[in-house]
Amino acid sequence: MERLISSVWLFCEVVIGSLFLNAEKGGIDLHSHTTRSDGYLSPEALLAVAADRGVSALAITDHDMPLFPSMVNHPTVQVIAGTELSCVWSRQTIHIVGLNMTVSEPISDHCFEIQQARVRRAEEIARRLEKLGMTGALAGALEESGNEQIGRPHFARWMVKQGHVKDMRAAFKRYLGAGKIGDIKSEWPALAKAVEVIVRSGGIPVLAHPKQYQMTNTKLKALITDFAAAGGKALEVCNGFQPRDQVEYLARLTQDADLLASAGSDFHGPEAPYHFPGGYTALPGNVRPVWSLWE
Repeated sequence: MERLISSVWLFCEVVIGSLFLNAEKGGIDLHSHTTRSDGYLSPEALLAVAADRGVSALAITDHDMPLFPSMVNHPTVQVIAGTELSCVWSRQTIHIVGLNMTVSEPISDHCFEIQQARVRRAEEIARRLEKLGMTGALAGALEESGNEQIGRPHFARWMVKQGHVKDMRAAFKRYLGAGKIGDIKSEWPALAKAVEVIVRSGGIPVLAHPKQYQMTNTKLKALITDFAAAGGKALEVCNGFQPRDQVEYLARLTQDADLLASAGSDFHGPEAPYHFPGGYTALPGNVRPVWSLWE
């Protein structure tokens, strides 16, 4: 399976590279996911793929699952301690990436509590899906997760295999996306709490993929203001292959808020082929990269 996925990426790189001329390849990737949350590859396999693509430093930022360099290593790729924490701001779910953490206890304790909330959410999603006739939803999603952290993508993959939907996009559009029956409001902590626990762990809080929240410009600026006031340090200016105008807009917001700029592929797997290890639209030259803090 991992060999097949690698072949898919090679094809996608040829096609996508012709569309995104400002794409980065290799270098530093500060946002990626593995089977520890909702990614396709194990940390070891992801590091191997990243190395093949010339990535020199990789942050594995699984959802509410911290990973430290002592947990996995690679001879040529520097592993940067990372996680991606779920939280709430203005009744909306927000993700905060934690980078280069040095202390494990605060972040580990925090994530354990979130894992319990994730289990309760998964049980409720399964209960609702089974009411629609999708029996065995919880067991199927758990199998898809490899009995690791369970999330909506695992339900979606199971639904595709069972023939309930044609693909993962349809699963989210009909059942799991915002406002649908499987959209369970989780018990996430407040944004300030997520930022605080990353700082207590010696890390750098980064506001992840700001454009994915589909906010008005006014609301997004308010979010960034509150994030910075809580102790946030960086904005994810580049998340995979974003359009150049989005990247330049986020770069301006980063400058206005006096924040650092982060960049990463947000790699999960071939279901989103425009995200692959080390691949993202080039970071503008008018912002200060977050990795300058530890280089």
